[in-house]
Amino acid sequence: MGVYEDFINEIKRQNERDSSWSKGAKSTSAKKGLSSILSDGASAFKQLLKNFGYTLSKIGKSKEDKVALAEGEYQNPRVSENTTSDALINTLIEMDNEYRAGVTGVDLSAPTLPSTLGLSEKEYVPKTDDELKAEVEAELLPDYVSDVNEATERYEKEVYDAKSKRESAEYQEALDEAELKESYLAAKEDHRDDMIFKGLTNSTINLSGERTLKDGYDYESALIDEKYDRKYTELQHSIKEAETEFKNAMESYDLNYSADLQEKLQKLREKEEKRLEEINKYNLDVRKKELEYQQTRAEKLSELRAERQSALFAEMEREQAHEKVFGISAEKRVEYTRRVDMAKTFYQNFSKEQAEKMMESVAEELLNLLGREEYFNLIYWNMAR
Repeated sequence: MGVYEDFINEIKRQNERDSSWSKGAKSTSAKKGLSSILSDGASAFKQLLKNFGYTLSKIGKSKEDKVALAEGEYQNPRVSENTTSDALINTLIEMDNEYRAGVTGVDLSAPTLPSTLGLSEKEYVPKTDDELKAEVEAELLPDYVSDVNEATERYEKEVYDAKSKRESAEYQEALDEAELKESYLAAKEDHRDDMIFKGLTNSTINLSGERTLKDGYDYESALIDEKYDRKYTELQHSIKEAETEFKNAMESYDLNYSADLQEKLQKLREKEEKRLEEINKYNLDVRKKELEYQQTRAEKLSELRAERQSALFAEMEREQAHEKVFGISAEKRVEYTRRVDMAKTFYQNFSKEQAEKMMESVAEELLNLLGREEYFNLIYWNMAR
């Protein structure tokens, strides 16, 4: 049977002895029963030692929560929903830690070291071949396009000039042909008039003259054709040369562009591979350093915990020896009073029956944290309200 049940049964036995007592008398007798129970302090202190490690593993609440709890305003969601004493126990544990740290100079909070060195691995996604190619093309294309445009403009101008010259030559040829024909017809007309005047229209002289004029016309016309055909051939040749020059220029530009593209692309690939290698090496170093730190950290935390535990047990032995001779110190009694006031404020938010069940479920924790006298004071307070 636990401490809580022992106390409840003792109070019941006191009440059963004289059911006719007044409320004040019952209170006095109950307090006497309480005093007899409080006289057995050794076993409670043993229990305190047994559970001392428990108090070290709990997590305290913020100062704002403690103030709210002290004012009866703090409501832990778990408490309000499940009607548990977790919020109170956590706050009392923090108060106990703060009190012991102030009295003993031993920091009761769990030793801490930075959880990590704070080094971050670098994230790097190597560029794809398409991305590298786009990068090189962006560098090469302006010059390539400029050269192509320049060659194209030069070629188009040469072709245009040649065609313009041909058009001019064709026009001039037509004029020369027309002028020749006009001269020929005029000479033929003069010859015909002369033959009529001389009466030689049907003579061989007329025919011979006409033939001579026609032969002269044909000869001059052939000279004109030869002259302009030669010019047209020259112009066509210049167009062919322009076409050949343009084609060769395009092939040269394409070959140079392709060669430059592959050369620069290969350099960028090598640069990417080197960058990735450097980052992988850096990240490997980070992981190695972090692993070494975690091993060192675990060892150091173990040392700090051992040192703290040793200091705590030494202080506990000193406190136990002191209390065996002199009893609980006034300072500690004040602290226990602060805590039981906190507990009363907390349980005041619940009905008497709820509070009784809640206190019963954490009896050992309350005994450890309030001290035996104040613990039973809390139970009696709840019964009496």
